[in-house]
Amino acid sequence: MERKMPKDFYWGGSVSSFQTEGHRNEGGKGVCIYDVRPMNPEFSDWNDAIDEYTRYDEDIALMERYGV
Repeated sequence: MERKMPKDFYWGGSVSSFQTEGHRNEGGKGVCIYDVRPMNPEFSDWNDAIDEYTRYDEDIALMERYGV
């Protein structure tokens, strides 16, 4: 049996700032909870991420390319 999505189904995308943004001390950003709470050394921190802050134009181009 072949399964297909309905023609009126819309795909979307989402992100969270903690996962993507990075550059926490740039652009006039203020202190947030991730800057002051103790971090578990086994987990990622807020300082570096996938650099959405400076690469957003590339990400938008990719979304356009894939129809999101």
